[in-house]
Amino acid sequence: MAIPTKFVNDRHKIDYILMQLDNESPKWAVPEMQRKFVWKDAQIIRLLSSMFVGFPVGSILYWENASVLSHAIGTSSRNSSDKRYDLIIDGQQRVTSLKVIFEGLTIPRRKNKLSTLRIQFNPLAPLDQDVVRFETISKKGAPKAGWIEVLDVLTTIDTNGKRTRRTNAFGIVNQYLKQNPGLTAEQVELAGTNISRLNDLYSFEIPAVRLLENTTHSEAAEIFVRINSSGTKLDMADFIMTTLALNNQKIKDGIHSFAEEVPESIIFELEPIDALTALVAYTFALPAGSTAYELLKGKGPDGKYDESLKAANLRKLEENLAIVCKASNWSDFLDAVSAAGICSKKYLSSDAALLSSYAIYLYLVSKKDLSKELKQNAVSLWLLFCTLTRRYTSHTDNQTKRDLEGFINLATADDMIRRIYKLIDEKLPHESSYGIFAKDCENILTVCCAQQNTNTLFSKVTNIRQAIEKGQKINKLEEHHIFPKNYMVGVFMKRNPSLTKEEAEDQVDDRVDVIYNLAPIASSENSKISDNAPMDYIANGTPPNHQPIKSGFTEREWEKMCEQYALPPNWWTMEFEEFIEKRSLLIPQRVKLSLDSLRTHRAT
Repeated sequence: MAIPTKFVNDRHKIDYILMQLDNESPKWAVPEMQRKFVWKDAQIIRLLSSMFVGFPVGSILYWENASVLSHAIGTSSRNSSDKRYDLIIDGQQRVTSLKVIFEGLTIPRRKNKLSTLRIQFNPLAPLDQDVVRFETISKKGAPKAGWIEVLDVLTTIDTNGKRTRRTNAFGIVNQYLKQNPGLTAEQVELAGTNISRLNDLYSFEIPAVRLLENTTHSEAAEIFVRINSSGTKLDMADFIMTTLALNNQKIKDGIHSFAEEVPESIIFELEPIDALTALVAYTFALPAGSTAYELLKGKGPDGKYDESLKAANLRKLEENLAIVCKASNWSDFLDAVSAAGICSKKYLSSDAALLSSYAIYLYLVSKKDLSKELKQNAVSLWLLFCTLTRRYTSHTDNQTKRDLEGFINLATADDMIRRIYKLIDEKLPHESSYGIFAKDCENILTVCCAQQNTNTLFSKVTNIRQAIEKGQKINKLEEHHIFPKNYMVGVFMKRNPSLTKEEAEDQVDDRVDVIYNLAPIASSENSKISDNAPMDYIANGTPPNHQPIKSGFTEREWEKMCEQYALPPNWWTMEFEEFIEKRSLLIPQRVKLSLDSLRTHRAT
């Protein structure tokens, strides 16, 4: 006997799919449980290229005649709640991409800013060769010589100025040949064949799985989870968002509104999934993983599912929404992140470190004792410590759970700060401990210099924080080799004349690419240094007319700068090996100084 199923297998031509997505009377829509469109331009072009050569492009899963809050493809406007649609449960990215390719749909990107993707096609690219046949065109640009815009092959403009389907390729082929005279007979035939093939993509078939109308909300959510966990891998937070969409729209709407409204930041671009992760962390002292997902499904300690428990856990999230999704709390927290020297996402050890630290900051904010400044300094210290020790770069879920459980039930901010100090002292009991972690933390000196608000190395005017925060393109921050690579290749070849240049380069690479030979410097200064010896660019001057760098500083200014960057006295006169040995002792001292400067609370 056949096993009854909840689905039917279909195959739909692209022409049919586009009709279901018609802007004026759509039959298909996207449920609110779905994440927004996230595909990059390259992924859309890859989809088009795969269809053109006849490769499989995955499938679509949709739920027929469902009564779930939804919105039309390509918009964020919610559909009427009293109307039923066939809802795309899996495949939103490729279906949206079809509207981009075949209709020129503008795509909502970051902060819902609309973006247009224009694609050009090379009709002279042989089908049996692995060559580039599709590329992007700039917004106001034109296709390259011999290429043609994809949308012109697929559509035509009617008398009302509206794009409609081009039913055959004859006209566009003739237009292409007129614009490209001088083609050989073979090229004319190839161009005609390929342009017709592109126009015929309307008949390309995509497999589809149709969930039957009698599928329940819980079953649809579970199918969504299972499909994605074995196909397009999503984070467990996506599955939690699915549960919220089906059970508490207020939480989901609040999370999305918060993520859209917070100002853009070079430290972290907050997405709805990040706000959800912070909300789960603050509420349950858990990462947004499987345990939290099961809690929101109502799973109890006995392993059984209980609707009342599910409702209670959802209420807890809703109650904390106003705290976690409060713009001023997020802004104050980012100030603390910046005060730790983490002035850009580049210097953030992991997203988990930041979002867990936000939950800890909110625990501090909820306490009535101590000032906001002391709480911010404590979180700055915690983040700098996490960056140095790479606390959230492996087994992040377990580490998040342990840390949050250690803070959530503490009674006062004083208790929390004392715990932060205790954890740091246990992990870094001696100055040598700082050195153990610093040698594997590539940007730690840059972060510490930013925390101390110094200028970039060899500069009297360029502040390192400003260079990072402004993301300067003219005089951007670069990691400088104090002993340049090419200079060291020459040194090694002089020491061992039998070495070839390639052999010397192999020996040099691993030795110079270490934290003890790196420092942040403005690109204008770095260009002066080039491949010169430290003695030359510091004391002697370099061609064509560069003065010695040291000559631009007073003795006290020079000493202070060398201290700030853990450079030993007279370092430019040293051999490379002596310099590395002495600086490896000084960098841990500078790191410890930065951490100690943030210990501003005398814990009781």
